[in-house]
Amino acid sequence: MQYFISLPTCDNFIKTSGSGFTSLHIAAIRGNSKVLELLSSLDNCDLLCKSSHGLTALRIAVDNEYFDCTVILVSAFKNKGINFNCPDEYGDTILHSACYKNNLKIIE
Repeated sequence: MQYFISLPTCDNFIKTSGSGFTSLHIAAIRGNSKVLELLSSLDNCDLLCKSSHGLTALRIAVDNEYFDCTVILVSAFKNKGINFNCPDEYGDTILHSACYKNNLKIIE
């Protein structure tokens, strides 16, 4: 995968599908921490990109209780100086989502 995204003409990983999912979203859905780490480290990776349902990859990772993926994405947000606890259209943040799931590991 690293080879393909290094090609100068490859920007498919930032394109969205019909549901608004990027490769980052799909990696979060599948809980693929290695792909998340690789994609989130790229300069042109939009960590705030939302699906057509208004979900970021981080929100998907938290909702699915993928701790390793959550840690990777929170670190990527911090490294890029981006607020990772942005509210969705209902005012909920990832902390709300973790609390709804009673996921103390992610809350901490």
